[in-house]
Amino acid sequence: MALKTFVKINAVNNLSDARYCAGMGVDVMGFNVDPQSPGFITQDSFEEITGWVSGPKMALECGIETVGIEKYESDYLEAADLDVLQSITIEGKKQILKIDLLQVKEVYIKDIDFIHLEGTSEQLTQEEIAQIRDLAHNVQVILGYGFNAKNIEDILTETEVFGISITAGEEIRPGYKDFDELADILEVLEVDEYA
Repeated sequence: MALKTFVKINAVNNLSDARYCAGMGVDVMGFNVDPQSPGFITQDSFEEITGWVSGPKMALECGIETVGIEKYESDYLEAADLDVLQSITIEGKKQILKIDLLQVKEVYIKDIDFIHLEGTSEQLTQEEIAQIRDLAHNVQVILGYGFNAKNIEDILTETEVFGISITAGEEIRPGYKDFDELADILEVLEVDEYA
């Protein structure tokens, strides 16, 4: 499988999501390694899940507490605080700053590999689209809000972002999962590699 754009899945915490997303060709799967937040995934669980999938790169979604994250095998580090990202001294990891559009400052663009824009609105305003497009001309932007299966292709064209992020969900019970929203968006982005 291949997708039309870069896709990061946030807060993966079960094998069902991991296997489905790997099969759909997502680029990065994020795992919450903040022991102070709900959804924290232990190193053992992380290794158990990632041991069953191949293809996607792995991102550690960090909080303020970063002790022990060097034990997790990953390609990306993500945090909502620039100081936290800069304090982590693990070489060779790409950095993702997760931030609200209104909080983006020019200094972030120079120091970070990716800006992961978060927000709560279900639809982007024309002003937001223009701001995101301007930002996307200066840094690789991963858009985490304001789109759905019906408008995702238009949003990608209008904003010119590098990619999108979608948050994974909880399993109903082990092995059983409702993939509706996630599947709807990924299926729209799916590319027929043999066409």
